[in-house]
Amino acid sequence: MPEINVSVEDSTDTEAIRAVVTAAFGRSDEADLVDVLRESSAYCSNISLVAHLDGDIVGYVMFAEVTLDKALEKEALVLAPLAVDPDYQRTGVGSRLVRVGLEIARGAGYELVFLHGDPDYYERFGFTSAIDAGFDNPFDMPDEGFQVCDLTGGTLGDVAGTLTYPEPFRT
Repeated sequence: MPEINVSVEDSTDTEAIRAVVTAAFGRSDEADLVDVLRESSAYCSNISLVAHLDGDIVGYVMFAEVTLDKALEKEALVLAPLAVDPDYQRTGVGSRLVRVGLEIARGAGYELVFLHGDPDYYERFGFTSAIDAGFDNPFDMPDEGFQVCDLTGGTLGDVAGTLTYPEPFRT
């Protein structure tokens, strides 16, 4: 398989990203969320990443800032969405996007990354149960999918409480 190249999203990538996200989820809801998040203050342009194979965009991941009610000074993100073109799923594209995104987030000083997703998939990147770490699940979604990754290796012992996602997630 050719090398998976990851780069920061460019304004010329918008249509290709929308197509990948829509194809990955089989609907446009998540692509619509991406469009709205890009216009919000929570958007992290330096951690909005595309994966290229042979010059085509085949994957996408977005990170957005979140707030912790009992630790406002902590820098935290949510990873959502992660999308890979169905023709390229299970080829390492998603893993590469997550690894690069977490490394950029760590380098930018973020301490925690949250998500709702498959624990069996995300544990390989260091995600663990956010419920077990003392966080309240902010959505009507299964608790086992609510996860957190401690980018510092020492922040989880200092925080707990309620996570506030950016407005576009809550509408």
